[in-house]
Amino acid sequence: MFDFRYHALSLAAVLIALVVGLLLGAAIGDNSIFSSAERSKLDQADKSLGQAQAADAALSGDLALREQYEGDVYPTIVADELVGERIGLIFLGQDNNQIDQYVHSALAPSGAQVEFDAVVREPLELSEIASALASVPGASGYANLASDPALLAPFAEKAAKALVSEPDGGALIRAVEPSLFSSYVGGFGAVGAIVLVRNDGSLPATAIAQTAAFERAFATGLVASGVVVAGVQLTDTAPSQVSWYSQQQLSSVNDVDDIAGRTALVYVLAGARGSYGIGSGVQSLLPSTLPTGASGKQ
Repeated sequence: MFDFRYHALSLAAVLIALVVGLLLGAAIGDNSIFSSAERSKLDQADKSLGQAQAADAALSGDLALREQYEGDVYPTIVADELVGERIGLIFLGQDNNQIDQYVHSALAPSGAQVEFDAVVREPLELSEIASALASVPGASGYANLASDPALLAPFAEKAAKALVSEPDGGALIRAVEPSLFSSYVGGFGAVGAIVLVRNDGSLPATAIAQTAAFERAFATGLVASGVVVAGVQLTDTAPSQVSWYSQQQLSSVNDVDDIAGRTALVYVLAGARGSYGIGSGVQSLLPSTLPTGASGKQ
């Protein structure tokens, strides 16, 4: 039932609030209520704000000059460090256009050639992969790949090795290309190094353990093949993949979006070992001892 007293009290409260608001607004608009000390504080605050804005503008200018300088000297620093080297870029689960562009720009002046970009499909289409392998000589043992977890690691290692060592990836990779990769550009096989990018994308709960097991075995296969493997990520990648790369015995670069990170990537691909960049889990910004690159340059 409608309660008139409650309604009246509500109206009174609203009117009181309006009156208080009007009085406060009038008071704030009246400069006379401020003492000279208060006005002095306001003037000082305005002055400090102006100084901060000027300092910010100066820092922005300095940063722009630094970035221009880094961009100008970078090609000289890494020139011919990887001359003649053939590199593959592999994304586990999801590609990243930023990382793709940074890796290509890092390698361009080094003399290396990016042979292929590939994105491993996650979650895995194991039934399709098993069907594709049924007619591949020596691969018929993977017919139960979708139902037998024990087959996953051997398959992942075998696929990784074929991907980097056999012409066009060999019969195995040619058979599973459409089901194993969501996209790829270039030709597989005969590369000397791999840039590997792992993403913690959202997966169905039933696929998490399976995907993790595949990724570990795939990394093991890459290392066992004898190629250099460098794990990379952006400075703000969350969660960071540095610890995962380390667990797989891979060198890594945490800040490929920075000139220092791109420099570290070139030196890792030239033979430096370790985790480099900014943030937790890395040992330093750059290798303390630079390797001799393929060009023989120290």
